[in-house]
Amino acid sequence: MVMANSMMYRARISPILWSSAVAHANYLRNRLPSRSRIGHTPNELFTNKLLRYDNFRVWGCYCYKLIPNLNKVPGLPVRKRLIYVGDSAEQIGFKCFDPIEYKFTTEFELIFDEDEIDQREELLAPQALQTG
Repeated sequence: MVMANSMMYRARISPILWSSAVAHANYLRNRLPSRSRIGHTPNELFTNKLLRYDNFRVWGCYCYKLIPNLNKVPGLPVRKRLIYVGDSAEQIGFKCFDPIEYKFTTEFELIFDEDEIDQREELLAPQALQTG
């Protein structure tokens, strides 16, 4: 829970994505070294494969999906901005949250902007924390 809170605070994300933060924190915990099995991670022991750390992404960062060429109009954006919330357990790809449509999707080819998280203000208004 502490890891999920830290990720949400760092990403400046609304409590709407709490469950995704907990799921991703669990995903990371299974890929971190364990005290009981020195030098190995639980995932390595389960799969008998070495883990690649180069494909980890910053939770809560912006990612951009290419909009298909259908109905392309000059002047409209070419990419759609989503929020990375973890790896998909059901299929190959990245689990993303669309802040405009308020729904989760699984995407495969994305461009990640992990540095923008430092400059970002709150993306979603935390409705649970707003005072009237």
